[in-house]
Amino acid sequence: MAEGIVPGSGLPAIDAVAKEEPNCSGDERTGLLILKRALEAPTRQIAQNSAVDGGHHRSNQSGAHNA
Repeated sequence: MAEGIVPGSGLPAIDAVAKEEPNCSGDERTGLLILKRALEAPTRQIAQNSAVDGGHHRSNQSGAHNA
């Protein structure tokens, strides 16, 4: 951990949002989708900067995290 940054710390939060998403509707679902997109943004940007598809990279992270 350097300067308050914990690599990979957003994955559990993204996974928690994904688990709650089917149980929510209306404004709660909208809020969860906004939160999910915000949590995925850094990973997508890093992937884009390295010329990798951000969606594909996230699915790989999720698989590694759940293993």
